[in-house]
Amino acid sequence: MTLHARSNSCGSRRRVMAWWSMLALSVLLISGPAVGEEPNRVTFTMPADGWATIAINDAEGRRVRNLFGNLPFKAGEHTIEWDGRNDAGELVEPGTYRWVGLHRDDIAAIYRGSFQHGNPPWLYGKTGAWTGDHSSATALVTVGDRIVIGSNEAEWGHGLIASDFDGNKQWGVKWMDRRAWCGAEALAAVGGRVFASSYPGECAIWEVDPATGRNWLALEERDIPEAVRDGRKPTLR
Repeated sequence: MTLHARSNSCGSRRRVMAWWSMLALSVLLISGPAVGEEPNRVTFTMPADGWATIAINDAEGRRVRNLFGNLPFKAGEHTIEWDGRNDAGELVEPGTYRWVGLHRDDIAAIYRGSFQHGNPPWLYGKTGAWTGDHSSATALVTVGDRIVIGSNEAEWGHGLIASDFDGNKQWGVKWMDRRAWCGAEALAAVGGRVFASSYPGECAIWEVDPATGRNWLALEERDIPEAVRDGRKPTLR
């Protein structure tokens, strides 16, 4: 699929440029016929009503101009003129350029349910509200019939919670064992066991009971050999 167009004046010369339309993702924007002596144009065909994006690259694939992005078009053929300038507003050198394009249909949100099923919706006991009040959820693992969700900080919310597969909160823990304010910034599941860590500065790992939320320190900085803490390779004896 080729499109031949004459460039706008670049200095005192005019020359023919060849354009090749390219595929982007699963999109087809089809180039039109030659346009002869008309100014530089990109002609493409929309297979259906939707939104299109077109950019201009040089022969090495470097971006020259983001011509337009995410504009609505009806199904059918459309022609867009390019003034021969790059994104900085400068006239490009005569040469070979390629246009790349993509299109999309309407994007619509489909309601699949809420992941906030605290009982009650406000903080009460272990099943009320949702995650931390000073941070959003940052980590998630599944173990058995539980989804364990961690947030890195909580003052009055829960920094570690568990939910069933329907989004119903099963339990919540305000802070990790022996660490005020610390939630579970990262989570890992090993078989049926769950491990959590918080801020890197805490240098601590907790093991978590996914059934109840009870957690306990499994590893602290002081448990790590000094040679490892200092970045040195320990000597094996």
